[in-house]
Amino acid sequence: MGKIKKHWFKGLKKKKDRAVCVDGENISIRVVTGSDRKKYITLQDAKMDVRAVEAVRSAVAKAKICEQPVAKYDVKSKRAYMEYPDGAIKYVR
Repeated sequence: MGKIKKHWFKGLKKKKDRAVCVDGENISIRVVTGSDRKKYITLQDAKMDVRAVEAVRSAVAKAKICEQPVAKYDVKSKRAYMEYPDGAIKYVR
């Protein structure tokens, strides 16, 4: 798979529209949140989203039980970090 470049195009109609360049081809992606979900997401997609969230929760719980570090994201600082079983946090460079 080629490189994926994310960037905003001025020509897009809304801030939620994002352009991605994959293997030299521009693809427009709409980021769907909140009230827009029912407009763009089918019932099957919504159920799949629920299953995906539960799968991640299960994987994080298993990692904690097995005393493995867990990768997380700090929304305020916009940085990824590792949380270790002893509670120590190490930000990723």
